Amino acid sequence: MKNPQEIYTIITACESLISAMLNQEVKLTMHRKDMPFDKFFVQQLVCDAYGVNWDSIKSKCRSDELVLPRMVYCYLIKRFMGTSVSKIGVDIIRNHATVLNALKTIEDYMKVKDEYIKGIYPLIDVLTKIKTDEENNN
Repeated sequence: MKNPQEIYTIITACESLISAMLNQEVKLTMHRKDMPFDKFFVQQLVCDAYGVNWDSIKSKCRSDELVLPRMVYCYLIKRFMGTSVSKIGVDIIRNHATVLNALKTIEDYMKVKDEYIKGIYPLIDVLTKIKTDEENNN
């Protein structure tokens, strides 16, 4: 049996494939009771959204293809899980000052609705829905 993150990845891929075939957006649903809402879920969500792997995000590489998902991860994990900047730094093998800079950068881009970070909004929507569903079920 596949773990919940693998199942999520498969469902996301199926959504993309079906959406492309029908030429319209399709959203599949799944029951999340077996998939914990934790940092690993957020990591997988960011990796899937940006087409990178977690080891690349943690690497020392400073290319835009990795810097943006790294900053997005910092923002999402802080906003939705309240993780300290020090712990986020450990996750991405950076110091807390780098995390603080990432948070400020993402927030600045969001204030001006910069096109550079347009990919963050669907992730925020997904995590907001999950958090709301979890709060309603408790």
